[in-house]
Formats: sequence, structure tokens, C-alpha cells
Amino acid sequence: GELNTYWLLPKDSTNPEEFNRQVKEHLTSLKAGTNGDVKQSDSKIPRHTEMSPKVHRLVDWNVDVLRKLLKQIVASRQTEAEAKKTKESPAVVYRAEKRILNREGMPLDEVTETLTLPKPDANEETAVNPNNVELPEEVSAQLREYVEALAVSYRDNPFHNFEHASHVTMSVSKLLSRIVAPDEDADENVASAITRDPLAQFAIVISALVHDADHVGVPNFLLIKENPKMASGYQNKSIAEQNSVDIAWETLMAPKFSALRETIYTNVYELHRFRQLVTNTVLATDIFDKELQALRKKRWEMVFSGEAKDSIQQEDIDRKTTIVIEHLIQASDVSHTMQHWSIYRKWNERFFF
Repeated sequence: GELNTYWLLPKDSTNPEEFNRQVKEHLTSLKAGTNGDVKQSDSKIPRHTEMSPKVHRLVDWNVDVLRKLLKQIVASRQTEAEAKKTKESPAVVYRAEKRILNREGMPLDEVTETLTLPKPDANEETAVNPNNVELPEEVSAQLREYVEALAVSYRDNPFHNFEHASHVTMSVSKLLSRIVAPDEDADENVASAITRDPLAQFAIVISALVHDADHVGVPNFLLIKENPKMASGYQNKSIAEQNSVDIAWETLMAPKFSALRETIYTNVYELHRFRQLVTNTVLATDIFDKELQALRKKRWEMVFSGEAKDSIQQEDIDRKTTIVIEHLIQASDVSHTMQHWSIYRKWNERFFF
């Protein structure tokens, strides 16, 4: 005979998507023989998109971009100045990772008014050529698997899908290259801050790739009505963006990505910097939150009005750099509006229709 299994959803349930997710997790745990025990680092990782040939091509391109940036991080550590810095044991970094995972509060609580990038060292020697760096095969394999995990976390929405994330990644990479190689009229202090910080460059690009992970295709004000449980967990603020940060971060914290993490950061300071950069950058894509907008406006007025406009004080340079990073991701998120007419039409039709 034939045996069919039915899952019944109570009529008073207000969150069918959460129910479906729990069912999928339960089935997965049964297949894996875990008796329903789901690790925290795996608890929010969704799988929505199949790895079609198109998605595979996008994954290949994103991996190539991120691999080059990882090589820059590794190359920067091979200078004598960087070698003198403290490299902490994996156990110390692991405990710091666990504290972030088990923290109270939400990503929005971590957003800071000013990102602090490392100060340039006047005696720093020329960095190793990143093209001469060879990443271990294990790291390259984990990078690919992580990008694939991000790809399938995107839903099959007309607009907020993995293709859009890849488009934003491509745009922010292009804009970032204009910052890294500035024109004569560019602010050299801001450009230098980003140029000398490969970790920041990697964080900005990875933020573009993860910024809409698990996006359901509706704005936050509708999410409050359609998924009140999820919305309340983020206090009805920047819901989609905070959810994307949590999914991307918890995915990265999986044990199978340990070698990748040890390449991105080697100590607790770098871990916290990377986390701060990703959180600030992804949350910057919420352009409708009034409090975030007020924070941005205040920061802009502080550094682009009066004497602060031409200030070379480190605090003012950091604020300008923070503004540049926010504008990079925001412009990239809607970059189709500034590109060829066919691209403009393609994405606008998907967004509005």
C-alpha cells in the first residue's frame, strides 16, 4: 500500500512559515539521526533556492570575487608589521564567537555611529602581492560551500533573490574599486582608510551578498502584519535586514567553515571588527527606518558642515569613511536605476510588478 503523512496546521496559528520551517528541521533531524537536536548555528539556516545552472554561474562569480579579497587579507598579514601583531589561539577566538552567537539583543543594537578603521602605519612596508598568495584548498572549498549556502537561503522572489544579491555585489565591487583607486579630487584620507583595510573591503562585499538572505519579498511594514512572531523578535524594526544578518552569521559559524573563519580573522579584535562592519553595512540597506535615518543625517551634518568638512582629525575621518561605506551599499542596492535602460526596466518590472 501507500503511506501518506499529513501535517496539520491549527486554525489559530498566525505564523504558517514558522510552522513549515520547524517541520523541515524535524524531518532533517530524523534523516540525520539527531533525534531532533538542532545546533544553534544550524537553527535558522533556510534552504529556498535550488542550485540551478544559473545559480551555479553566479556562485562561481561571487566566489572568484571573494577569493581575491581573501588573498588581500592574507597578503596584508605577511608584512613584518602585521606579523608582530598578536595572533590569538583558535580557542580564544572560538569563545568570542560563541559569545556573539549567544548574545542578548539583536543586530540593530550593535549598529554604531562611527566605524573605526585601522590607522595607517607610516613605517609599514609594502604588502605582499595578493596575486602571489595561495589559499589552502580547504579554505577555497569552504568559501564555495558558504556562498552556495547563502545562495539557497534566498527565496525565489521576483526581485529580492540571489541574482539581485549578486548584482548588488557586482555594483559594490565596482564602486569600491573607485574608492580604492581614487581620482585626484577624492578625499585621500577616506580612500586611504579603505585602501589599507582589506578586511573592510571583504566585509563590504560579503555584506552585499548576504543583505537580502531569506527575504520574503515584502517590506518591513508588511512583515509586521504577516509574520508578527518574527517581527516582535526584532522589535518591529529593520526586520528583514536583521534576519539576513543573523542567517548569514549563524551559517558562517557552522563548524564546517572553521578554516574560512580563521582566514578572515585571526584574533578577537579582527572578529569584532568584521562583525561590526557586516552589521553596520547590512543595516544601512534599511533606508526607511526613521531612527537610522536620523543617525545618518546627524553624522552627515557633523562632518560635512562648518570646520569639520576639511578636518583631518581621525574621528572625523572615521565618520566620513562610515558615510562612504553606507552610501556604497545603498547606491549598489538600487544600482539598476543608474545602469543601462534594459537593466533598469528588468529590475523595476520585477520590483513593482
